Amino acid sequence: MAGYSAAHDLAVLASMAGDFDEFIKSDVVFWQLTDDGPLLNRYPKLTVAGVLFCMHKLQLLPELLAPAQHARCAAQISTVRENISAWRANIERKAVREFAGRLRSWSWFVDEAGLEQKAAVRHYAQEAYGRTYLHLLLELLQNHSTHAAMAAQVASCDVRLRSVWAPARFVWDAQLQPAFPADVFWFLYGVPDADAPKL
Repeated sequence: MAGYSAAHDLAVLASMAGDFDEFIKSDVVFWQLTDDGPLLNRYPKLTVAGVLFCMHKLQLLPELLAPAQHARCAAQISTVRENISAWRANIERKAVREFAGRLRSWSWFVDEAGLEQKAAVRHYAQEAYGRTYLHLLLELLQNHSTHAAMAAQVASCDVRLRSVWAPARFVWDAQLQPAFPADVFWFLYGVPDADAPKL
């Protein structure tokens, strides 16, 4: 993630917050935002993990926002959190569905990383979003009946990834590093090692 802009993330969050009520009440997991941003820097689709990711960065990196933006940021986060609380069952259903799709993609990437490690290294910074989203979804679903099974599936992927893992510097923009400590987000501090044994 190069050239991180907290102001851009705040604009994304505002767009997500504006659509959040409709999103929650729908069956859609990947929601096309009504305001999808400027032509050359479109906003991502609204998902449960996507909004959690956006809020996570903004909450833990307030110093990257201008002072005048702090109140707006707090208001947007409050709006989203109130909706999550009010529509918890709907949110969890969406989160479970999103988790399943993201787990399939991440598992496929991890398996490919064992076979095509040089390609995996090139694409890892982008693919690491998927593992980060899984982490945030597991946090949200920590009291859900399927949490243990989902966590075990992620752990299985982690074992496979660690078998070809080479610790390295933080894979995203250094400004984001304080929001993603290595003891929790270890998978953002390295790459699949092209010289490691095959899985």
